[in-house]
Amino acid sequence: KNNGTGKDWGTLEHGKWRPPLDWQHDLWVQFFIAWVFREKPFGDLEHVLTEKQLRKSAKMQKIPDAILMVKSGEIYWVELERAKKSGAAQDFMIETALLVKKNKIEISNMIPSDTIFVVPTDMQDGYGHCINHRKNIEGALARKSENDMLPLFVEFEQHGASAVNFKIGERRTVSSDKVGKVLLQLTGFMK
Repeated sequence: KNNGTGKDWGTLEHGKWRPPLDWQHDLWVQFFIAWVFREKPFGDLEHVLTEKQLRKSAKMQKIPDAILMVKSGEIYWVELERAKKSGAAQDFMIETALLVKKNKIEISNMIPSDTIFVVPTDMQDGYGHCINHRKNIEGALARKSENDMLPLFVEFEQHGASAVNFKIGERRTVSSDKVGKVLLQLTGFMK
């Protein structure tokens, strides 16, 4: 943090500056918002709130990367995934997305109705292994959701620090593991 301002400008150690860890994530969110504004995949934008704007007023544990409000009245909670999430962090993100889907979250006097998961298609971890964010999120949704879901994904490619070639991902149903377990129990009971 810089001089008590609350702004993270990175660190300066032994005469070398290092940017904050989340700089690329924040940049990609801005690229995504610019794409939505230019291409209008969800309709004309009425209003956008970024995570930094929301942190000033929202008193919540989980803050989205952005809130998009389109002129048709739809409000979207945006989660851009850069790092592989697992365990408690992933559970918290998924549980929040499920509450959003049920219209049970209010933020800045808005009630989002759906989550847009923004994911890179070509991300690698530090060992060079491909990270399939979409598959990880779909798996977590299947484990946590009580109903089948049709999540909304926007996929993009990374080129250096840039995020390019945004597109709406194919919509496909994620079947709830809980529904499957109940069906297995019912079919076993009927035999």
